[in-house]
Amino acid sequence: MKFLFEASETPIYQRIIEGFSSALRHIGHDIFLIYPGNYSAPEDYLQTIQASNADYCVLTNSASPLSRLHIDGKEFLFEFTGQKLIFIHHDSIAAPGFSFDYAFINKRNAAFQHAAERSAH
Repeated sequence: MKFLFEASETPIYQRIIEGFSSALRHIGHDIFLIYPGNYSAPEDYLQTIQASNADYCVLTNSASPLSRLHIDGKEFLFEFTGQKLIFIHHDSIAAPGFSFDYAFINKRNAAFQHAAERSAH
């Protein structure tokens, strides 16, 4: 199987990504590491993710680009992908920056529910 990870500029998140990637490679899976900073528009980023043909997108933190709201403010970027999703929750799932904006939390939970059939947490 092929797993897609988003590289992170935050050292602790990057170490987590590297650990998961290494473990998956060790048991024979392919890893596609994408660098979000290389894309200026969400559509270009999402198109590259689709073109990767990854079986799974692994979202390792709630501040990653795929975990953020689309610029339209209605949906999260992960909702636009066709891949199956694996969410690793080791931080607060509330919001980037650990905000307790309940409207945002409700929107995120609704997005998790919309993607429920193709995701695992």
